[in-house]
Amino acid sequence: MKTINKIILAIFLMASFVSYSNGQTPTSKEQASIKEDEFIKVKLGDKWGFIDKTGKNVVNPKFDKVGYFSEGLAWVKVGGKYGFIDKTGKYVVDLQFDDIELQWWKVF
Repeated sequence: MKTINKIILAIFLMASFVSYSNGQTPTSKEQASIKEDEFIKVKLGDKWGFIDKTGKNVVNPKFDKVGYFSEGLAWVKVGGKYGFIDKTGKYVVDLQFDDIELQWWKVF
């Protein structure tokens, strides 16, 4: 039951997730993108991680794909499975899903 609650919480929190591209052309070995007031996604070789705005490494590049942080969580993909990490890189929801779909809705 605890895992289900984490999954529901993660999906709910990720509902505010917004894709953003900084419009810059990445190099072949390193790529970076930023969302306002958040960490910067960086790609080193074929793995993604995060740095802060000062350039300090906050989550080592070890993921096949990553989403932006929202409410302290980001989705990650490794070896065909998805999960969620916190801003330290610790798994909040372990890699276990074949796919994820974030729902967008407005609460009135």
